Amino acid sequence: PHMHLRGTAMEYKVIYPDGTSEVLINVPSYSFAWQTNYILKEPKLLPKGTRIMVTALFDNSAKNKYNPDPTKAVRYGEPTYDEMMLGFMDYGVERPPLAKIDSRVLDSYAGRYEVGPGMSMIVTSEAGRLFGQVATQAKVELLPESETTFYIREMDSVVTFVKAEGGSVSEALLDMGGRTLRGKRVKDVATGSGGN
Repeated sequence: PHMHLRGTAMEYKVIYPDGTSEVLINVPSYSFAWQTNYILKEPKLLPKGTRIMVTALFDNSAKNKYNPDPTKAVRYGEPTYDEMMLGFMDYGVERPPLAKIDSRVLDSYAGRYEVGPGMSMIVTSEAGRLFGQVATQAKVELLPESETTFYIREMDSVVTFVKAEGGSVSEALLDMGGRTLRGKRVKDVATGSGGN
């Protein structure tokens, strides 16, 4: 939590898909000096569809003895003389166990996939592991969920390889948080485990 006025309150609440809710943290009298992280003793598993609500209140009245000037309106802003309420939360996405994929199958996915005008995804197979690189971004590992579906941890994205009639890979679908990019396979590239 990041807020500047003493005499403020902040609450993190989760609302589960069934409508029930649970308060994760409640700080009824927050101090600006407490800009710190609050870490749960045990990670909290939130099912798909759970909403997270952060609520903050502050007392801008003369009753708040820490208020330097109750006659001035306080609006949102990043400087400390403004109200800088921000609710941060770290999270991880639970993924299924990694599938065991034959390295020859991984080799068959290696290639260049055109995902947009002038933008390609390069897929390489290296010593039994699959990697992808889009444009100038860093190369990331594609973690197998099934023989054709791979998860990118760094991007919280999924790559699915599509096979044409005859079994050769024709395209890769890159799902980035609900936005899907279609990448037509246009050119093979060398792999680290023998090539195609």
